[in-house]
Amino acid sequence: MRMIRLMNYKNALRFILLLSLFCFISSLTIQVLFKEIPCLLCLLTRYCFLIVSISCVFALKYMNNKNVVFMPLISIFFLLILSFYHLGVENHWWFAPNSCKTILPTLQDIYNTKNIVKNTRPPCDVVNFKILGISMTLISFTVSSFLFWLQSIVLALYLYKNCYANL
Repeated sequence: MRMIRLMNYKNALRFILLLSLFCFISSLTIQVLFKEIPCLLCLLTRYCFLIVSISCVFALKYMNNKNVVFMPLISIFFLLILSFYHLGVENHWWFAPNSCKTILPTLQDIYNTKNIVKNTRPPCDVVNFKILGISMTLISFTVSSFLFWLQSIVLALYLYKNCYANL
């Protein structure tokens, strides 16, 4: 019973809300202050962090609705899948989509310099930004894994407590 009191569902949702908002705002800050242009998968991960925070707000507001209680876990699960996919693309575990690949010019393109169209978006299969030697993709995967672990345990305890109280 002490574990249920320690891992309060509302407090966990508030923590997840603050951490996901922090990740969203810090990625925006890195883009603005350091002039780092994010790749396509980094943008999607950023928006998934925002969706997680929005789903936590809805879950806090409508906590008595049993369908809304699962929204944060589902959104964190999609964030976890996307960040794992991005980590795999960055480490060349699988192939990236054509919009995310590093495209090197061929000799024909170098010879005909008029036909080269410059892509300003960085590729997803290269480490673009590091903090203390750790890529941002690995950091976002670690944070999303922690959030999924925390939310799944807290939700299980919350559902157990509500089902146990109704018996």
